[in-house]
Amino acid sequence: MNSAISSRTCDPPAAFRNRKGQALVMAIFVVAILTAGAVAFSQMVRTDLKAARSDLDTFRRQIAFRGGMRYAMAVLESDGSGTDSAKSGWARLGRDEKWLPLRDAFFRVQVRDASACLNINTATAEEMRRLGLEESVVDALIDWRDADDDPSPQGAESSYYESLPVPYRAKNGYFDTAEELLLVKGVTPDLLYRGVGLRRAEQAGQDGSLLDLLTPRSGEENVTADGKPRIDINKAAAWEMQEKSEGAVSEQAASAIEKYRREKGQFKTLGDLFKVTDIPQPEIIRLLDWLSLSDKPVLEGRVNINTASPEVLKAVLNIPEEALRAVLKRREENPFRSPGEAAELLNAAQPAQPGPQDEASAPQPNALDGLATKSAYFYIRLLVRAEGSQAVRGAWALVKRAQGRVKALQWREVDRSPGWGGWQWGPPEGKYPSETNRPGLPGMGG
Repeated sequence: MNSAISSRTCDPPAAFRNRKGQALVMAIFVVAILTAGAVAFSQMVRTDLKAARSDLDTFRRQIAFRGGMRYAMAVLESDGSGTDSAKSGWARLGRDEKWLPLRDAFFRVQVRDASACLNINTATAEEMRRLGLEESVVDALIDWRDADDDPSPQGAESSYYESLPVPYRAKNGYFDTAEELLLVKGVTPDLLYRGVGLRRAEQAGQDGSLLDLLTPRSGEENVTADGKPRIDINKAAAWEMQEKSEGAVSEQAASAIEKYRREKGQFKTLGDLFKVTDIPQPEIIRLLDWLSLSDKPVLEGRVNINTASPEVLKAVLNIPEEALRAVLKRREENPFRSPGEAAELLNAAQPAQPGPQDEASAPQPNALDGLATKSAYFYIRLLVRAEGSQAVRGAWALVKRAQGRVKALQWREVDRSPGWGGWQWGPPEGKYPSETNRPGLPGMGG
């Protein structure tokens, strides 16, 4: 009897056992939900942290881009040598292949002379052919930039481009960038990014693509090597030439120039000065740095004889190999400071041309009108990376330097290929500077 009672007392009712099992299931369910929520929250936090780190790295890279731009522009502004060459301060940037520190990021910077390239907005068909472009590409390029819709024999206008699977119209205006050439009939990525002169340039350790030989902007300030405004010989009176040149143009030379203009009309090229028989040729060569055919502040389309590649110089000057070698040798030893120095060398290096004696020894007109010894346009190339990151980003900017000030005209971030991977200044995967002991840049803070 007592045993039966004890058994009934110790055994829990079935309903109680069911409720206990349900509670256990609910507890496991709640724990599972909390665990899933914790995992999801953790993943969300990691994603947010990753995004925040990416945003921070992007911000750091943008700071490095701006800092690198300011640094290069300051170097360009401080260069007051009166000539631009491979010996200029801006030309040395990037040669040591070092990453420069700037707060929580690093950058590499390189400056290239845009006036070392052939200007696709002003180049003649003959100059482009001498550079190595095929006739069909030359015709199509000129059709793209001219104002009419009449195609050249092997060119193309809007009627052709509108028949493409993705139609568009010919620009009938100047190129804004050299990459715009990819829109022109016959210009392929392989031609633009490899193209003319690649093998020779690669052997010399220089950039070698067609893209590196062309530019939409080039020119020089219309001032002497000493920074004095040049004189427009088609407008200035004899007394103005003497006064503005501070006596460099003699009374006899000024009167002879004015007389020639009165009798034969305006000067069409600087080479016409050699037709002025009352001025000795050595004096004309000496005065060329003072004289101009325009009073515009910048002479567009000119090529810098001190920085242009052999391919570009030959295209513009159309001179024999012997004369080209003489130019390259002279500028390496002592950069040209004035068009007169270039004219004198070209005159001595080229064989005499048939014709009247007073014109026989004169340099070719395009050897004077198309040349510069200093530059107004430059490309700034930048590579940046954030501290602690190996991700590299690249960008370039086109800037204009005039009256001692530098102004940015274009800015573009570029991919590695095609893009900054072809910039010949050493691999960015090289050694990085110490991230714990980093000197600041001059004038830019720590």
